[in-house]
Amino acid sequence: AQHQRQVRALLQRRVRVLHRRQVQARLVPLRVHQVQLQLRPQRLQRLRRHQQLLQQLSTTTKTTTTTTVTTCYSGNSFSSTPLFSKSGTSPSYWTEYSFNYVAATTTPILIFSFTTDLNSNYFLGDVSVTLISSPSIQLLANPNFDNSTTIATDWLVWCAYTCTGGAGAQVTWGTNCYLSIGNCFLVDCPDTGSGAIVYLGQSFSATIGSTYKIDFWLRIAYGGGSTSSTLFNAFVQ
Repeated sequence: AQHQRQVRALLQRRVRVLHRRQVQARLVPLRVHQVQLQLRPQRLQRLRRHQQLLQQLSTTTKTTTTTTVTTCYSGNSFSSTPLFSKSGTSPSYWTEYSFNYVAATTTPILIFSFTTDLNSNYFLGDVSVTLISSPSIQLLANPNFDNSTTIATDWLVWCAYTCTGGAGAQVTWGTNCYLSIGNCFLVDCPDTGSGAIVYLGQSFSATIGSTYKIDFWLRIAYGGGSTSSTLFNAFVQ
């Protein structure tokens, strides 16, 4: 009788262990599914932002009798007035610029435009968008381009195909960038008469009526000549 009780107790322990393992095996896929459900809205939100940016940029198209052609040349413009504009041969050294923006939409789009000439390149680095009341919370993804190789991850580059000369628009690193460390965005897109231009943009979440600080570092490498046709603009659409 004692032996039977021992056998019965051993079997009960094994049943409890097996039951616990079965429950854990069922919980693991459930937890993974819960994490996936948490990540899915974030991915969908990022996709919607990029789609909105593409839709906004596509408003700069013109329709002919035969086809629709994207207008990616100097005549291209946005409905809003630039919040910041710089032309000529400055800044010749890394300079920080910042300005405030009061949100008029829940998904504003920060857009930079670059026009260079045969003697100049633009370098952009350490872009930042923060809520004035929460300066420690970065609202841009990959704001300093460090999560990139040559393609600006999480950003959209527009009209780069107009760069028929130079290195075009791409992420660079090393001595080209601020303090010679990290990454930055290079535009080597000389206007050879065709009106070449490059746009770089990313959307962010905002609350209508709230004030945001937009900050970035900019430098132009100018190779000579008496005049320069370079132009840099910063927009928020």
